[in-house]
Amino acid sequence: MPLFDLPLDQLRGYTSRVTPPADLQAFWDATIDEARTFPLNATFEAVENHLLVIDTFDVTFAGYGGAPIKGWLHLPANRSAGTRLPVVVQYIGYSGGRGLVNQDTKWAQAGYAHFIMDTKPGRRHCAEIAASLGRHRDRYEPMLAVLNYFDGVNLARAATAPALYSVAQMDDVCPPSTVFASFNAYGGGSAAPKEIEVYRFNNHEGGQEHHWIRQLQYLRELLG
Repeated sequence: MPLFDLPLDQLRGYTSRVTPPADLQAFWDATIDEARTFPLNATFEAVENHLLVIDTFDVTFAGYGGAPIKGWLHLPANRSAGTRLPVVVQYIGYSGGRGLVNQDTKWAQAGYAHFIMDTKPGRRHCAEIAASLGRHRDRYEPMLAVLNYFDGVNLARAATAPALYSVAQMDDVCPPSTVFASFNAYGGGSAAPKEIEVYRFNNHEGGQEHHWIRQLQYLRELLG
């Protein structure tokens, strides 16, 4: 498909006009404090994955509101007893999930502990929001006010950890301007290190296996 967003040179300097709510920090502080009132109740059950080089555990723990959350924890089978491993926590996008027990173990193959989270089923939120506003025409401003608490740009400004972004310039699901808006806001002007890989002729699939190699290199450099 043709390019439909801004040219790349303009995307690199693109910033969003969204402004955070005055109580954004207080809202998230209260939300996290409430989540911490629930016991974690984490359980780890060893499961058969039919792989000789990976050990897998079925993990359950208490998430938001105490609701049970599932995940696979993959560990290199040849790890030394008592050795602490860096952990890669992986979240899958909308309508995704942790998949089958041996479906995605590549980070454990690379020597890391790999915790792949399950996610609740979902659809494209933009379509849901548009459908709701199409029916409730008078709720545009109130809905935007609520969404501001979850806007990726507003949250990116508070980030401090190093970040590696990727963007596909033909992506019609997550348009490149939305990715660059988050990237350019990341760290809020602080010294938080950040990099972005651009895949100029890809749609939502992005860099796929090529980007995983880039992620692997990035993490190796970051952790030493």
